[in-house]
Amino acid sequence: MKVETPENLERKIALTDFAAAWPFIQRELVDPREEFLGRPSKNFRGELVNLAFEMAHPEGESASGEVRCAKAGGLLESLHAGSLVVDDIQDDSLFRRGKETLHRLYGIPRAINVGNWLYFDALDSIAEWNLPAGQECEVWRLCHRALNRAHVGQGIDLGVAIDQVDRQNVATLCRSSLELKTGALMELAFGLGVVLAGASPAEREPFQRFGREFGIALQMLDDLGNLEEKKIADGAGSKADGKQFEDLKLRRPSWVWATAATHFDDAGFSSFVKAVHQLPETETLRPLLAWLLPLGQNGANAYLNEAFERFTSLNVVKTERGLKALGRLGDQVARLKGAYFGKTN
Repeated sequence: MKVETPENLERKIALTDFAAAWPFIQRELVDPREEFLGRPSKNFRGELVNLAFEMAHPEGESASGEVRCAKAGGLLESLHAGSLVVDDIQDDSLFRRGKETLHRLYGIPRAINVGNWLYFDALDSIAEWNLPAGQECEVWRLCHRALNRAHVGQGIDLGVAIDQVDRQNVATLCRSSLELKTGALMELAFGLGVVLAGASPAEREPFQRFGREFGIALQMLDDLGNLEEKKIADGAGSKADGKQFEDLKLRRPSWVWATAATHFDDAGFSSFVKAVHQLPETETLRPLLAWLLPLGQNGANAYLNEAFERFTSLNVVKTERGLKALGRLGDQVARLKGAYFGKTN
């Protein structure tokens, strides 16, 4: 993780008397941000930028491309981190990445400011990538579109009590949420990689579509993984992170709700909703989830496999280096799927 230096920040914000303000800026913004970004993370989104670059780049190693991909990966992680900080406030979550959420550590007003600053400071850094004017404009456009779509998706999440929606419309709303949030962010990762590789808009489209579908599938799996109780370190022992059943308790659109609405009839879905309303009591809900979980896993796996098959059938990855990158992506997905369900492989 890049540590923000006073000199770099002074150059970016152009404050007249920076030295006097720096201790407060460091305390209120820089230190909370770097503490959050320093927490354990798979850094998967940043790696996707590199993989997309390798799949779309027609030539051998590019030193400047490597550096720019690293910067783009850092930007993605900052954008994602900002969304997590704000999302945790909206959900009143207790823990994130093994530690207390930022709003519990610093209070809601300061956490909102840090979360928003994670967006804006990351975007401000694009000017330091030394891109050709056309590429820089495309990077800005892709980032702005992704953030816009993600906030629309969050609006659906916050505004829809999914248990009050007609069963026939539940799956569509859940899919819209997945597409506008995680789908948009993964699409951005692939889009940044192929833009930095010099691909034309027409050449970029299949990569970005695959990124969007890939993100939707991973969020499906993540939603299912949140049905399991996860522990975080607590001194000599451990305690629950509070995430189990969160999407159910908050009535937020998720793949679990979509699976229930798809596989239950009206009476069965009504029974599922009643069981959710009984949380934290789970006696009635657990047997329903035990039946739904394999169906949800199968649906997510099928969607992911179809995305891979559709992408590979287009033959847009034409270099040996790119094909190896695609293979590595498949291997990473296999490991991530295990992690979502509490396995170590």
